[in-house]
Amino acid sequence: MMSMVLMPYPYRGRLTWPLRIVRLIGLVLLLISATQANEAPGWSGRSLLITVLLVLTSIGWLLWLAADWRGERWRLVGVVLVGVPGGLLAGLNPVGTALVFPCLAMLDAGFTGPYRRTVAIGAATVGAMAAGRVVTGWHHFALQALLVFACAVLGALRGAYQYRADQEELVQSNVQIAAQEQARAATLAERARVARELHDLQAHALSALAVQLKVIEALVDERREPERIRPYLAQAHDLAREGLVETRRAILALREEELPLACLLSRLADTYRDRDGAPAHFEVTGEPANLAADVALTTYRAGQEAFTNVRRHAEGSPVWMTLAYSEQDVRLTVVNELARTPAGAVAARGGYGLAGLRERAEMVSGQLTVGPSDGRWRASLSIPLSRAGR
Repeated sequence: MMSMVLMPYPYRGRLTWPLRIVRLIGLVLLLISATQANEAPGWSGRSLLITVLLVLTSIGWLLWLAADWRGERWRLVGVVLVGVPGGLLAGLNPVGTALVFPCLAMLDAGFTGPYRRTVAIGAATVGAMAAGRVVTGWHHFALQALLVFACAVLGALRGAYQYRADQEELVQSNVQIAAQEQARAATLAERARVARELHDLQAHALSALAVQLKVIEALVDERREPERIRPYLAQAHDLAREGLVETRRAILALREEELPLACLLSRLADTYRDRDGAPAHFEVTGEPANLAADVALTTYRAGQEAFTNVRRHAEGSPVWMTLAYSEQDVRLTVVNELARTPAGAVAARGGYGLAGLRERAEMVSGQLTVGPSDGRWRASLSIPLSRAGR
């Protein structure tokens, strides 16, 4: 299964080499500007303090750039070193470019860190600026502190926007994954449906054909006259042709093309009368509805299985078949005489054919009931119209 993981910043958006070079150039320019400030770096007194602050700020800047390889802790240390010593440096040089250090530090802190951590770093940075202003005076201090605060807010807004964008990207990715999985599941279900349909169809046709060929083989072994064998050959031919016809019907259903259900069921009854020489009655009640192809095919297979069971266990029994449409469901009912059923046939009826038919019924939200009722054997398939309709 495909998946998407959004890495936390900075791993989600590593700095490109051109951007790293630009930031390094920016650090060099800031250091050059610091040497031209009123309080220039040196090796004694306040100048030595300026030198130490510049060194700490430069180390923090480099750690900030190296956070892509070293991790979030290094990034936090870098932001603190750029912000706090940079804030003190800005306080000692209020008219220079040193204010860039605390502003950039707060911009990044607001973007990458939680609010509490951003507030803590901001408080330490502004406090360092205030400590420097104790020496140089408080001229425009409030405006500079407000600028640092605005950078923190801007960074937080940028971080919130980036988070929403990442979440939208993740949602879109999950939607695509879900669509792919749904398509894959539909493909597997369709393959299973085709395999089951062809298996049931061929098993039904070939088993009947095998019986006919067995009879023909026995007649040949007994050296019967060709006239005695010819009807069985004709029946075998009919079974093979019927198998091909059933295959075409299955293909139509798999293509979601409409099946003439009532006509097909009527033909089942006609075939039973002609081939088995037994009464078979078929009727349609209610207002016919347009059925989905898989529902119509399942209903037709139920009728086929019912007639197959009659031939196996109650040969020659009269059959009554009804296709009933109501406002709630479509129901196929097949009833035959139970009196002609041999002993033990009731148990035999629960074979693989009915088991497969129950699975089919469940796939179309239907219910199959089979068993004795009022001295007869009754098979009934009911499918809700909410599922059956097109």
